[in-house]
Amino acid sequence: MEAKKTAARRSHQDAIAMLEADHERVRKLCAQYGRAAAAKTPDEARKRGLAERLCQEIDVHAQLEEELFYPAARAVLKAGAVIDEAQVEHQSAKDLIHQIRAMSPGDALYDAKVKVLGEYVAHHVREEEKQMFPKARRAKLDLVDLARRMTERRRQLEAEHAMEPFDTIASMLMTPIRAAASAARAGTVASKRPATAATTRATRAAGTVARAAAGGRAAAGSGSGGGRASASAGTPRAAKGGRTATKAASGARRGRPPR
Repeated sequence: MEAKKTAARRSHQDAIAMLEADHERVRKLCAQYGRAAAAKTPDEARKRGLAERLCQEIDVHAQLEEELFYPAARAVLKAGAVIDEAQVEHQSAKDLIHQIRAMSPGDALYDAKVKVLGEYVAHHVREEEKQMFPKARRAKLDLVDLARRMTERRRQLEAEHAMEPFDTIASMLMTPIRAAASAARAGTVASKRPATAATTRATRAAGTVARAAAGGRAAAGSGSGGGRASASAGTPRAAKGGRTATKAASGARRGRPPR
């Protein structure tokens, strides 16, 4: 499903936009590998995974250009030398990819070879984006039809290389982050619920205290003997009620239901 969505998005691009998107993915992979190699305790499994994905992306990109984009560009551009140089650069990158795949991340020169591969690609990308691509746009090359054919061919090449679409990998990397955020939100809501219930009980108990105290003051303020007697009789009850309510409020704040 994700592969189909990725292909659908690519089909709305022109061929040059597709190739520039490939260039951007390769830049990001080179940057990620550089950070992994510079870590105090390098993770060799991560380095191998990044290096292999980088090699796959370059392999597929180069094949798309050699099979489809370069022949179409050569037919309309007076820039045969530029295209010839680009193909030579591809071969140099492929030779270095072969060497990297024959090594292990802990081997001497492994990091250096991956870095040089990135530098090869950076030089190649600059020449394409500054020279070849602008000329192809001005030459009225049918970039939309070319993108359609390149999209179909890329899907075949990704299957041959057993590659996950790049968008799927990004989604997989984000899954544990999203899960952690969801768990954090759920924990926050759960922690708020008991506090809300306790606060409600405490508020009710405080109201009871206030009402009992008000009743005691009213009884004490009566001027008749009967009123004083009533106040004397009523005050202990109010006080008792106040103490009971106070205990209830205290228990509610500690999370215990009132007795």
